[in-house]
Amino acid sequence: MVYGLAAIDTSGRIADRTIIRALGWAPGIRLHIREGSGVIVVRLDRQGVFTVTGQGHLHLPAAVRHWCGLNAGDRVLLAANPATA
Repeated sequence: MVYGLAAIDTSGRIADRTIIRALGWAPGIRLHIREGSGVIVVRLDRQGVFTVTGQGHLHLPAAVRHWCGLNAGDRVLLAANPATA
């Protein structure tokens, strides 16, 4: 497991790239993002509508941030299991 702790910026980006690199994700890779019980799950999805930004950041859509009550400056715990990526 790989863990990170990062703040969300005003645009919903998470600038910590530790998790993105550990998973081997590159800018433009397609993702599926969902929320359930206050946990946000991001996974690869060839038909996903979300992508890793050109700078290699994860961008949380406004709807997801709203569902979880996240605001700019809030810190989030990131966790990834590269063995299952």
